[in-house]
Amino acid sequence: MPRPNARPVDIASDAEGTPWFALAGTSTLAKVSPQQFTMTAFPLKRTDAEPRRIAFSSDGRLWYTDFAQGYLGVFTPATKDQKEWRFPGGKNSRPLALAVDSLDRVWAVETGAQPNKLVGFDPKTEKFLGATAIPSGGGSVSHLRYDKASGGLWFATQKNTIGFAKVN
Repeated sequence: MPRPNARPVDIASDAEGTPWFALAGTSTLAKVSPQQFTMTAFPLKRTDAEPRRIAFSSDGRLWYTDFAQGYLGVFTPATKDQKEWRFPGGKNSRPLALAVDSLDRVWAVETGAQPNKLVGFDPKTEKFLGATAIPSGGGSVSHLRYDKASGGLWFATQKNTIGFAKVN
């Protein structure tokens, strides 16, 4: 990493197979050329942002959670545009886990709340879909995976449970 505290914390590949990273310690998203092994950094507008989880939607946009300040953000690689929305739980929502479903809705978990809350976001309306408490409490849900076959989200918790949430 070009900076000592970059802290790469998540990775996702775009449609061309290029790996992208969330660099939590530098308020930056980055990609690495698989051919040259060179990194291109994309600083976020807010220098106090701490991107933690990233996921691509089918339109090629890169979604991220800002753990430090409680935002859901989107970065459009083609135009370098950025946009953010504050999570329903506010600054202390500590959004972490992130997944995009087959309808391009974005799902994340607010880990600052106990119990943790699963929150949906519809990019078409730019509105949050509400928040659902995780029955086990969650402790901290750090990863979500969307399963197209079942139409649901799988997640693991620090409370020694595996969870599944059906999304409609």
